[in-house]
Amino acid sequence: MCWQSWWRAPPVVAHAQDRQTPIDFNTNSVRFGQVVPPLNFTYGIANLTLVNTYNPTGAVPKDLTTVRADVPANAGVLTVGGKTWDLLQFHFHTPAEHSLDSNRAPMEVHFVHKDREKNVGDPDSLLVVGAFIVRGATNTELDKYFANLPAPASSTNVPGFDLSKVLPPFYNQLIYPGSLTGPSAVLGSTVAQQLASDEFPEIVNWVVLTSFIEMADSQIQRFRALYPEREGNSRKLQPLAGRHVDTDADANVWNNTLDFFNDSVLPRINIARTVRLVHDNLLQGLSYQLQRSRDLKLWTELGAPFIPLTPSVTNYVDVSDFNYFFQLTEPTGIPVP
Repeated sequence: MCWQSWWRAPPVVAHAQDRQTPIDFNTNSVRFGQVVPPLNFTYGIANLTLVNTYNPTGAVPKDLTTVRADVPANAGVLTVGGKTWDLLQFHFHTPAEHSLDSNRAPMEVHFVHKDREKNVGDPDSLLVVGAFIVRGATNTELDKYFANLPAPASSTNVPGFDLSKVLPPFYNQLIYPGSLTGPSAVLGSTVAQQLASDEFPEIVNWVVLTSFIEMADSQIQRFRALYPEREGNSRKLQPLAGRHVDTDADANVWNNTLDFFNDSVLPRINIARTVRLVHDNLLQGLSYQLQRSRDLKLWTELGAPFIPLTPSVTNYVDVSDFNYFFQLTEPTGIPVP
């Protein structure tokens, strides 16, 4: 399935029986080096309503619930492949629902969008962008969420949340056809029927990013305290059932992504590969927004193959900027661009 057909062709199924989520992104099932359109996010500042969807007396088991951040209309828009998608809500899972070669990150966030030309419940009306979360520096913006987690079956308000500060600015994409990871009442079958069959029928277009969001361990543990059970609030992995996963990443990026799933405070990565990737993208006219809290720690504490000369600079616009701000060296055995 190519991107063009995913975004433009009429849906061929009405229910997601054979395309359940989450899945393991296995090296053998991923098609590397695919051409994909860019994701264009227009996210603003919003007043969120946090809803704890777990009801101790309700029908939905705790591991299929979350704390949902409802977003007001027009606060977030995604355009991709000629389509416009409105952000409805975002929520978290611990541990991460998707896995990479059977490796799971501590957490995962899902940004749920609806096709502006469709209604919720229509086939392919939803697009979910997922991102993995790893341990690192405190995420100041997300702390507004994690400092206001509501009790079960209740809600809280979070004013002035900057949606643009959550997703990583530089990434590759993993795309596949899937489903929601919890029951939905919009397609006719009841919640009880969906739980009994272990099939969630609502069809979802999935995009999972290969770059990460960094959060402090204390923030991760605050959310885990809501779901202390072994399974957390993550659905079990589902069979691929003949599906393929397309990605614009190459094998080197894939290996780097796996390195980040290390559970240490500072994830290990082959820095030289990251430098080359950033350098190549700059040559193609793409800018790279430096994640200062993570990158400086990696470069200075893990023995990076270059030295940042101007720590106050946070954005590289072109290759000349990149080369000026970094003095490249070559430790034994580690190539540099």
